[in-house]
Amino acid sequence: KDFFNTYFDELITFCKFQSKNISEFKEKPIHVLPHLMMLPSKINGTVSNKFRMLSMSQWSYRKGFDILIQAFLCEFFNDEDVELTIKTFGANGTLKEKETIIKEIQGYKLNCARHKKLPKCQIKLWYGGVSSSAINTLYDNTDLYVSTTRGEGFGLTVAEALWKGKRVIVPDKGGHLDYIHDNNYFIKSRLETLRCAGWSANYSSEFKLIEPDFEDTRVKLRQAYNDFKNSKQEWANKQKESTIFTKNYLSEDIIKKKLEEIIKCQINIDSVN
Repeated sequence: KDFFNTYFDELITFCKFQSKNISEFKEKPIHVLPHLMMLPSKINGTVSNKFRMLSMSQWSYRKGFDILIQAFLCEFFNDEDVELTIKTFGANGTLKEKETIIKEIQGYKLNCARHKKLPKCQIKLWYGGVSSSAINTLYDNTDLYVSTTRGEGFGLTVAEALWKGKRVIVPDKGGHLDYIHDNNYFIKSRLETLRCAGWSANYSSEFKLIEPDFEDTRVKLRQAYNDFKNSKQEWANKQKESTIFTKNYLSEDIIKKKLEEIIKCQINIDSVN
């Protein structure tokens, strides 16, 4: 609070969620300006008889992979035509971190066993840094993007997936809601006390994280699967509507115009002063 009030006259943040949080302890003007999307429009997809899901971010508690993976395994236990691709990386990008992540995923599979039988649905792991073209191909070869994140200021990969024409499943709280059309899937979520303040000296157990409901995650995963399998044309129509909404909100021209208005307003104020 002291830092903001001492060194800044105005702030620009990515979303209404962040603006509301900051405005609770800062009286100076706060502007909302989303990230700019810079993804190629060319599609490099392949046909598959599986329902393909993708989730992509750094491997951490906040990103909620524990919720997503176990909800996926429990819900699609007997479904061989469903796969979840996880693109992730560790804090340092080491082989040891990769091995730790694999062991965690294996542990989640054991957690979801039924009388010692393991789920039939498939999980694919992409670990470490890859080229931007490979990332683009990942988006192109998925049917649904899923995130059970415990909190986002913007949610860059969610925005990228929507920009690439994919529908998403996300928590119903967070900064990502600004640019997502209502015909996507929203997991019931609640605010809970942050119980991992040891991450950084900047964190405190006074803070809250968003906790996506596990059972509702399963419900939304199944709903998306059924919609995709049973109503292909309706799925395509809603996907198109969703993409248009996101691209309009994150339009380069609109973002540029908003930024020019912010700068112009500040210049006029300085001129008067």
